[in-house]
Amino acid sequence: MTVSKALNSPAPADTHLRLLSDVYAWKLEAGSRLSAAVKLTIAYDAARLDGADPRKLGVYRQDAADKTRWTYVGGVVDRAAGSVEADVSEPGAYAVLIAEYKFGDLANHWSREDVEALASRGIVTGDPDGSFRPNGKITRAEFVKLLLPVFANRAGANQGASGTFADVPQDAWYGEAVSIATTAAIVQGAGGKFRPTDPVTREEMAVMLYRALGIVTDDLDPEKLLSVFNDGAKVSGWARMQVAYAVKAGLLKGSGGRLNPGAAATRAEAATVLLRVLEAQGKIEK
Repeated sequence: MTVSKALNSPAPADTHLRLLSDVYAWKLEAGSRLSAAVKLTIAYDAARLDGADPRKLGVYRQDAADKTRWTYVGGVVDRAAGSVEADVSEPGAYAVLIAEYKFGDLANHWSREDVEALASRGIVTGDPDGSFRPNGKITRAEFVKLLLPVFANRAGANQGASGTFADVPQDAWYGEAVSIATTAAIVQGAGGKFRPTDPVTREEMAVMLYRALGIVTDDLDPEKLLSVFNDGAKVSGWARMQVAYAVKAGLLKGSGGRLNPGAAATRAEAATVLLRVLEAQGKIEK
């Protein structure tokens, strides 16, 4: 393998992107090939951050034909070392870039920083008009699609669907996500239906997260953990263990002494909870 520094790389065509490191090209010796993905670590220039959130950094691959085009390949940020690492499976030119996406209706919203961090990694997107609708309800289909980064690589998750739902068309934009989630036992329907357009409640969100994380625990005291909330008794029996786990792990938080377990989760709440999970898994920062 040989590595060289690319000189005079043009600015990215996508105005949301900025280069924060040199561009490094690596290639394999003639006739050789990778047997598995390799871990690539690239140092970035912290001075170029200009106060931006380091969670928005990522490793990108430069298009060989058009050097102004870049593709995100992943990235775990190490602030102490001033570097970003990602698993890559093909030779090429790579660099650390920051992706800065703004949403018009998040300027003064409590979730802005977390939503923008997820948007930089392509995990969440806004509407064509540049809004995110943070207080809008998130549907069951949307939340399952959002959860994919948490469980898609779990053993058995991609071995084909174990069942289908009458209300999930094969060509639906969320069809593959629901199929994977069904196989991984993340979601269950009722009466052969998934109800993709129904809002997901906060306790349903906790249950899906619990399953997606593959949690197995019998050392929790749900009654004690939930009793600190004024409406802890309103958590459904089928969700008490999972909600208790989410509370203890800091994934689900109350407001004004209430958990609001049966309330519809908002897009901002779902995004923030997902980021907490990814951070806990070490998929955002070291």
